[in-house]
Amino acid sequence: MDPSLSICIPTYNRAEFIGDCLESIIPQLTDQMEIVVLDGASRDRTSEVVEAYRNRCPAIRYVRLNTNRGVDEDILEVVDLARSDYCWLMSDDDLIGHGAVEHVRQRLRQHQNLAGASLNSIAFDRTMSYPVRTVTAISRGRISADHLFQDREECFRQLGVHFGYLSAQIVSRGLWHEVVRNSDLKPYKGTCWILVYMIGCMLQRNPNWLYIHHPCVRNRTGNDSFIERLGTLNRQLVTHESYATVLYGLFDKSGAVSHQVRETLLADRMPRTLANTKANGVSWSVQVQLLKLYTRLYWRHVTYWWKVLPLFFVPNQVFRIVRSLYMRIKSRRRARNRGNNEYRIREPSSPRPNGESEFERER
Repeated sequence: MDPSLSICIPTYNRAEFIGDCLESIIPQLTDQMEIVVLDGASRDRTSEVVEAYRNRCPAIRYVRLNTNRGVDEDILEVVDLARSDYCWLMSDDDLIGHGAVEHVRQRLRQHQNLAGASLNSIAFDRTMSYPVRTVTAISRGRISADHLFQDREECFRQLGVHFGYLSAQIVSRGLWHEVVRNSDLKPYKGTCWILVYMIGCMLQRNPNWLYIHHPCVRNRTGNDSFIERLGTLNRQLVTHESYATVLYGLFDKSGAVSHQVRETLLADRMPRTLANTKANGVSWSVQVQLLKLYTRLYWRHVTYWWKVLPLFFVPNQVFRIVRSLYMRIKSRRRARNRGNNEYRIREPSSPRPNGESEFERER
């Protein structure tokens, strides 16, 4: 069987970015695919941008809500609107890599009866101009090839943190609807992690989950809309307290799975996040509140004391200098490669086919 696939994009006030997202998907569409865009009552030009693409591509279905209900409700709704066997959830500011759709569809054909799949990604700067270093999908690169998980707890130990990355998740629509019908989701709506809870419940019913190591997604970093809306402290409350609410709704708080997921957060994610936060010049008063939050949640973990806590005592200026040096090195490397890239882009060996996108041409 050749399973059908819906690209599901919940969006809100992303007129600046959603066009690039759609541009990366449209050239890869097949007859068994659709794009579903759910607009949570955007107040910018998002509707105009999407409508322009919809006029060009009939496979796009666009639904605009009258009120903003939050990301959790939008994720549930956009999957409900889809019509395919599988739903690839996609952030409105990320891109799907060239050839990634066919790669994913091949894997879905090869593996029957999946609850879903998680995809690897490459992180880029906010302008999508160059790749940046970031954490791997699976902690410390323990798995460096496609892997079929068939045990719920092992799957969550390895991918639990990564499940929160919207653009990298594909779910079985039928199984998703079964969970919605038979689960009490109310305690987890409003946490911003309903996707993680849904995946945990799906794995209870079907533990077959595929990790696809090929980097199928281009992740736009430095563009967190939650920070813009909530501020640094509240964003961290979502990341840690709200995520813990969902995690403990799925697994025992003192169990091995919860412990491993917290360890992954501490070892892989928090040092980088805190370093970036300090480089952005967060005030000392906010840092004190973050220190209290982290200590309250993670004081039992040795990793916290040696890998996260010491960063609070490093001056913000040090992180700004390190980031500036890193950006300078990246800029020089881009300058060295620019000539070859421009020649390759501007002098194609054959005429461009009609409708080829800038996203394709640059590759």
